[in-house]
Amino acid sequence: MSPLLIKKITTALILIYLSPYCFANSVSINKIITSIDQHPKVVNMARKLSSQLIKTNIARSEGPQINFSTKGNIPIARNINKNLYRSPIDKRAYIDAIVTGSMILYDFGELDANIAANIALESSSKLEYEDVREAILLELLQSIVEFYRLEASRVVIEESITNINLILIKAKQLYKSGVGTIIDVREVELSRLDIESELQLLILEQEKILKKLRYEFGFSTSNFDGIYDISYLLSSVISDNKILKSVRLNAIYQFKVDSVKKKIFAINASRMPNVKGVVTTSFYDVLRGLNEYQINGSLNIALPLFDSGRGDVQLQNAMNNISIEDDKFRALLFDKELALEDLNSHTDGLKSINILNLIKRLELNKKNANLELKQKNTNGYLLPKMKLQIEIDLLKRELLNYDYIIMQSNLRYLRLNEILLYEFSKLN
Repeated sequence: MSPLLIKKITTALILIYLSPYCFANSVSINKIITSIDQHPKVVNMARKLSSQLIKTNIARSEGPQINFSTKGNIPIARNINKNLYRSPIDKRAYIDAIVTGSMILYDFGELDANIAANIALESSSKLEYEDVREAILLELLQSIVEFYRLEASRVVIEESITNINLILIKAKQLYKSGVGTIIDVREVELSRLDIESELQLLILEQEKILKKLRYEFGFSTSNFDGIYDISYLLSSVISDNKILKSVRLNAIYQFKVDSVKKKIFAINASRMPNVKGVVTTSFYDVLRGLNEYQINGSLNIALPLFDSGRGDVQLQNAMNNISIEDDKFRALLFDKELALEDLNSHTDGLKSINILNLIKRLELNKKNANLELKQKNTNGYLLPKMKLQIEIDLLKRELLNYDYIIMQSNLRYLRLNEILLYEFSKLN
């Protein structure tokens, strides 16, 4: 019984009595969350989100403004007897304090539109951040499953090499006794070399994934079992309904388009008059106290008359951005639909091949038993036995690979339907 089959049976028995998520390794889950959040792509997206939050706060800060300034006089030299603008008694030094408060009273909704545009971008950035986290989670889980698939294949290949070594020993014995030929020995050796080369390639591929898990995600082999169990749980969530869902993708698109529309509104509002209220308080000669002051108020109305075409260019750019978002959305949606179609086709093909392989395994086992009964004591038994054993071992690998590949396919289904991160959060 294969290790994967044993793991499946054990998991199934637990699922009968327990909730599917209650026994998940919380330590592994926390490590996965930490690893995802520290991944360079996620960190980069987090910085973009933080930048957008700052832009939103900047837009919100366009409210009442209070400024403080001073106006002073420090005489250095003077030669004035009488002047229309200056009196001889003004030769003293003084410092006046001026406090100015201003606020846009009406701007045809320009400020509110700018704030709404930034909030919409903030919402889309949050969803894009979650999308990147989900993509990295899939990459991690797929890599773990692939590592175990390669490990299972390695075990089978090593068993195959052991079987061929036994046949090679027998071939050499027959050759030394004069019954066999050197050609038989060489053919067995060449077959062994082919399988050993395949093993080396598999080990290199496994080492590549191991380095990725170690340096990109920060996991050592001691963490693999817990993450694999989580991968298996998540891959079991998939249902038979393979209809594409793109709620997050649609929301990201809609938020971005809404943001551009709000910017268009703000651009049009900026061409309208705006009313600004200003209150100025002047404290004269503050070094002598605050007894002398004056408060003035004003209502300023500004009407933009000419901006050298800047507003028109901004509108054209905004309309172009909407077209870009439309094209991007359609392209991403098409890619997802195509990926789902390919995945469905690939999975259906794998299931058909697996059924044929199960039938073929029965036939090969029967053929192997007949071969041992008929040709066990003859020289002609060795090479057919070796070829049949290689075919049996290859079939065993394909049957093992099927379980792992189906796991990977199911995880991809969750990702394509944008629920992988949601299902993972239910484990915690």
